Parts: sequence; structure tokens; C-alpha cells
Amino acid sequence: MDYATFVPDFFKYITPDDCSSNDLFLPEKFCDMQQDNLKENCILTIRNGYKMHVPYDRNNRKFGEMGALFRDFGLAGGEVLIFELVDGRNFNLYIVGEDGNEIDYSAIPQSCQASSSCGVSTYSTGWKFVKFITNAHPTDDEVTIPVEFKSLTDQWKKKDIIMVYKGRFSWKLEIKKAREGNRTSIKGGFIQFRNALQLDVGDCCFFRWINESYNEFRVEIVKAAFIAHAE
Repeated sequence: MDYATFVPDFFKYITPDDCSSNDLFLPEKFCDMQQDNLKENCILTIRNGYKMHVPYDRNNRKFGEMGALFRDFGLAGGEVLIFELVDGRNFNLYIVGEDGNEIDYSAIPQSCQASSSCGVSTYSTGWKFVKFITNAHPTDDEVTIPVEFKSLTDQWKKKDIIMVYKGRFSWKLEIKKAREGNRTSIKGGFIQFRNALQLDVGDCCFFRWINESYNEFRVEIVKAAFIAHAE
């Protein structure tokens, strides 16, 4: 099952090697799908007004001159960049920190920017990202959502349902809130979800809301083996 609103995008897990480089390689599948749309000069825009012009190398499928962005936002590896293609030249860019939350964007003056930037808290325009570490016992069908994501769980009812999508596949997960410790958990459906995606302990799941709904999410996976190799 596909979700209703499709936006061409990709996400990139950032390694320390990426941060020490001036280039960022893009996913081959995304580049091939958008080969007729992507221009040689692109603009990356962050919600605080930060804009950066970067060259796109079509032959090698990479952005150049990314080092300034890594330095400006203090990226060191372990973060995730989400690129949303607006048109062939413009991308919206979101930065997810190691804690799984989209970072608070401070005002960063920078000489190569096309416009001035201002400080922005992610909560001023809505919650967008979260990750869970799959460390549950294989027979458990319950995952407790960390309290750091209370801004999201406050939007759910005491008993609720969320839909999670990856490509044409979808899963229905049951949400339940407990008075004790103000705890919110995924109470049902997680075993099927975990088995279908072949998740292992230490894998990171990035859940991204879609269709402006707190009950519909797209999921992307970063495998534990990849993270360990990158560190």
C-alpha cells in the first residue's frame, strides 16, 4: 500500500568520514529515478532560512561543497540528513540528531548563504522525526516510546492506532498509554513489523510523519552493522 502524498526524497546517514569530506554521495536509486529532473546546480534550504548552493555531479551521483554545511551545524557523524526534492534544483533539508529528534536550528551567519537565517525550534512547526532502537526480546510485542518524544505521544489517544509504511507495504501498530510513569507503548503489531523488516538488536528505525497526520508514518532503517562500521 502506498501512502497518499508522494514526495521524491532520500535520507543519508552521516558518518565521520562524510563530515571530513567536501562531497556527499547520493543514493543510486534516487539519482536514476530523478535523472531527467536534477540540475547541475542545486539549492539546499533549511527551515530557518539557511540556503546553500551545491553542485551536483551527475556522473558520480554526488553533491559537492558540502563541507561548509557540516561545519556550520557541527555535524560529526551519527546524524541523518533528509532531502526533499521540491523541483529539479531545490531541496528542503532536515537534520536529525543522534537522539532521533530533528535538531533545533540556530541562526548561523555564513558567507555563501543566499539569505539570512534565524533560530528555529522544530516544535514551532510541528514534530517530524523519531527513532526507536530495537532492543526488545524476540517474543515481546511491546515497545516503550522514550519520554523525549512526549510532544508526539501527547497527540495520541489513550488507545490509538498508527499506520507505518515502507514502499508498498504497511503495518498497523496499536498504541496504549499507561498512567504509571506516564508511559506510552506500542502494544500490538510490532512482532510482525520487526519480522517483515528483519530487524536486529541495535538497528535504528526512523519514523517520519506523512500527510500531516500524527497517525501515519514512513519508516527508514539504518542497520546496526552499518553504524558499527561507520564509527
